[in-house]
Amino acid sequence: MNMVEKSPLVNENVVANENAQGAQPAVVAQPTITGSQKIICLTGKMAAGKNAVADILERRGGLACVDFDSLVHKAIEEKTAQIIAAFSKEAAEKNIVLSKSDGTLNRRALGKLIFGNAELVARQESIVYPAVTQMAKEFVSSNSDKNIVFNATVLYKIPELMQMCTAVIFVDSPLIIRLLRAKRRDNIPPRLILKRFAAQKKLFKFYKETGIPVYKISNSSSLKSLRKKVLHILQILNGTVSDRRHD
Repeated sequence: MNMVEKSPLVNENVVANENAQGAQPAVVAQPTITGSQKIICLTGKMAAGKNAVADILERRGGLACVDFDSLVHKAIEEKTAQIIAAFSKEAAEKNIVLSKSDGTLNRRALGKLIFGNAELVARQESIVYPAVTQMAKEFVSSNSDKNIVFNATVLYKIPELMQMCTAVIFVDSPLIIRLLRAKRRDNIPPRLILKRFAAQKKLFKFYKETGIPVYKISNSSSLKSLRKKVLHILQILNGTVSDRRHD
């Protein structure tokens, strides 16, 4: 994939310094924007390390990252009344209370209600995703001088945003490592973690089907190793090294 004619996604002097010394530069130069704005979709399985990659892209590459979990939370806050009304019947049937005493949405209760039910999940997404799309577009517009990272697990479900992306970086890690990370981070039973893992088993396939170039990173070693892999992908996207993906 030749992207020489497109906007550089990282300052090459920073990459060279990183590769040669393995040390964090004191100041990271912003990427030079010479053409149209570029957007990367950063995705991957639960507890694979997307946020670590996002931090590298932002701090080392100078890209502007937006976390879609945060956007979803904001959208849910804005749409609380609509969501409660949309699921009131199903919640009553299962004796689930969707609102907290302060009137805010009980997201855990909603998750329990809709998890594993494709129809209910789609209903929630139809309420939340339009607001998320609008907020994502506003983020892109407000960072028009930078290239962008959409840090999102299921961006493929929003074609309007997916089509804005130049490339996909897919982060993965061995199951046992992800399980230990998720258990330590989320403090939930392994049984529930494995159910969430199972729900993502086709995630890579869904992104391949978008037709957008996918670059897979295995995050199973040190942060230094992860950093090297991320910066190498940025060099590929800049066209300064060959693209030798083996999917």
